[in-house]
Amino acid sequence: MELFNLIGYGSLPLVQNRQKIKERLLASLLAPYSQGKAPAVEVFSDSYGAPHVCLDQPGDCFVSFSYCKDRLWAVLAAGVSVGIDVETPVNFPDFYPVSKVFTPGETTIMDGLFCNRNSGSAALWSCKEAVVKARRTGFLDIAPRDVEIIAMSRHCDYHHVEIRAGQVTYFAILKKKGSLWCAIAYPVLPTIKPA
Repeated sequence: MELFNLIGYGSLPLVQNRQKIKERLLASLLAPYSQGKAPAVEVFSDSYGAPHVCLDQPGDCFVSFSYCKDRLWAVLAAGVSVGIDVETPVNFPDFYPVSKVFTPGETTIMDGLFCNRNSGSAALWSCKEAVVKARRTGFLDIAPRDVEIIAMSRHCDYHHVEIRAGQVTYFAILKKKGSLWCAIAYPVLPTIKPA
């Protein structure tokens, strides 16, 4: 199932300089689209800290990174802003302030779909974090409760999530990887009806 021009996602262990690992991971994701050889990749950050990619080939590529469990995770897409976040339930202990971060509707989703609050908090937070990364601003201009998960449905091995941030709707794919929750989010692109 191709959602949009998803080039790929993956992870590498953090054993070297983070910048070098970012470039190595992105080069490996791009290699299948570059006649088998990894293209030259340079990653830099804007004033908000959002990553940008410079390639030795034309085209708009959007990238997002997440660090979790001593690994660097990345997602790369063409033509649409994308965000990734990977979370572990260990980061959401029983005393986590759920009501300050999640709306009552999100708490209902969490209680209905997840076996415990720790896992549910990690899953929903990864969706929110992936959205603000796709917005390219982080939480600088929006509060966590203003990035609201409005629908979530379970499919075979993933959840499809609909999220509203301000006036924009985002979709996310939420997948469990061992004990981790991985969310990849992207804005819903308006469809143009023919005249």
